[in-house]
Amino acid sequence: MNDHVLIPLKELVTEEVSHDRLKYWVKLLEIRPQITNHIAFLTLEESSQIKTLASMVSQGVSPKSAAKKIKGDLFSVTLPAKLQPSGEVAELKGLLLLFADEIKRSREENTALVAKLDRLSSEVFSLRFLLEPPRRSAPTISAPVVKTISIQREVSAWESLKTSFDDVWGFAFGGG
Repeated sequence: MNDHVLIPLKELVTEEVSHDRLKYWVKLLEIRPQITNHIAFLTLEESSQIKTLASMVSQGVSPKSAAKKIKGDLFSVTLPAKLQPSGEVAELKGLLLLFADEIKRSREENTALVAKLDRLSSEVFSLRFLLEPPRRSAPTISAPVVKTISIQREVSAWESLKTSFDDVWGFAFGGG
């Protein structure tokens, strides 16, 4: 029930402890204040941690070491020296090793198949080259000479202008 009571961070500001220093200590203690309408709120437990840190700092302890000590007191857990895997963990480990071996074998088989495919492709290409008839150049086709008849038609204005221009160009620049 006490966790539901929230204290604004600015209420912890005193002459000895500035707002910026409080924000730094909150960061050191890894406290995440609840922010509402740009105001940071702390629970009673979090505010007591801040007060403990303030008293330790006033006694000459550095803020970092005081924060580590406070956090260490809160989260001190003794772990066994060596964990023995249970039967299920050992069985899962065996299955993972078996799965890893299967993947390795599949990759080796895949590599061998790709090499065989490359070799067979090159053999097919060389056999195709040997079995196909040699390629010859296209035969020359001789066609009988056909006499053409020219039909006279009236020259258009454009053709006349072009011919005149070509004649002037040739005369002026020695084109012929």
